[in-house]
Amino acid sequence: GVQLAMMEDAMQTSVFIENMAAFFRYSMVKEDHDTTLEEELGLVDHYVYILDVRFCREVQYEKKIDSSYLNVKVPRMILQPIVENAFQYGVRDLDYQGIIILRVYEKEERVYIEVQDNGKGITKERIDEVMSGKVEVHPRSHHSNGIGIGNVISRLRLFYGIEDVIQ
Repeated sequence: GVQLAMMEDAMQTSVFIENMAAFFRYSMVKEDHDTTLEEELGLVDHYVYILDVRFCREVQYEKKIDSSYLNVKVPRMILQPIVENAFQYGVRDLDYQGIIILRVYEKEERVYIEVQDNGKGITKERIDEVMSGKVEVHPRSHHSNGIGIGNVISRLRLFYGIEDVIQ
């Protein structure tokens, strides 16, 4: 794959394949292993690159990261599912430029990770359903890694020993 694409002088194909491979290597490790915020951000970078190619640069992605928190330990596969939701349910198929912004910052001695989009929005009722665990945002499909928001919430609660992990 990669070598053939490089021989054909198809650098874009080569970079795409490398990003796909890196994404799948990371996602194949069991979810119960912890990682660093830096590695989670790297996975999101691979994911966004893949989206960029598949959807013709339909979405603008911005990062505002306080790099002093890159070594913070976090559960594996917590960011990409949230960014995936921002894409699938927020900015995909808009008739204007979609933007996803990922921020990492400290406030009141806690590290915050924020994913924001300028998309369609979500009703308060739907938020309550997702947060209560009554409905899973995306079951396994060809558009999803199968790790929904409910799974992310429960693993964050277990990892940090607190209920208030997402809003």
